[in-house]
Amino acid sequence: MNQHRVLLPLILTTAAGALVYSLLRSAPPATAPNLIGDGAPRYALQDVEMTRYDLNGVPRLHATAAKIDQYTDGSIVGTTLDVTTLQGPQAWTASAPRGDIAGRGQPIHLTGDVVAHGQWPDTGAPLTFTTPTLWIDATAHTLHTDSKVALASSARNGTATGLRADWLTQQLSLLNDVYLNYDVPAHR
Repeated sequence: MNQHRVLLPLILTTAAGALVYSLLRSAPPATAPNLIGDGAPRYALQDVEMTRYDLNGVPRLHATAAKIDQYTDGSIVGTTLDVTTLQGPQAWTASAPRGDIAGRGQPIHLTGDVVAHGQWPDTGAPLTFTTPTLWIDATAHTLHTDSKVALASSARNGTATGLRADWLTQQLSLLNDVYLNYDVPAHR
């Protein structure tokens, strides 16, 4: 009888342990909460200044952003972006409420009410244009869009669908559906 008193608790403890072990194995594994995924940024920075360089270390673009969020897939989204070209005879600037800033020399994609400032290549006169989307390619030295563009300057105003500007060679092409209104001074 004494022998049964000693063995019975040992057998019951072993059986309870086996039961708990089998229940834990059959339950779906508990997963840690995904703090990075689910659309949440991996990290966020505020009041950011960035400079993009070419392969020779020459600065091509300078940008500021009120905030940037970097995600697990490597994408970077900025808000309240201002981008300035750093090569060529005169700088071009572009501002937008949002921008996708890809790394490794990929173009920057500005979206929202994009406002850009440059110059007409034939006269050098200041030019402002607005568009809902604009790509800035530091490698090709271009600003381009296939979207509707509204252009404004002291002597010409108009619209077009699509624009390509090369800030290094100072070339500007209005691509489709171009309508320009020239303000010609009156002769006396």
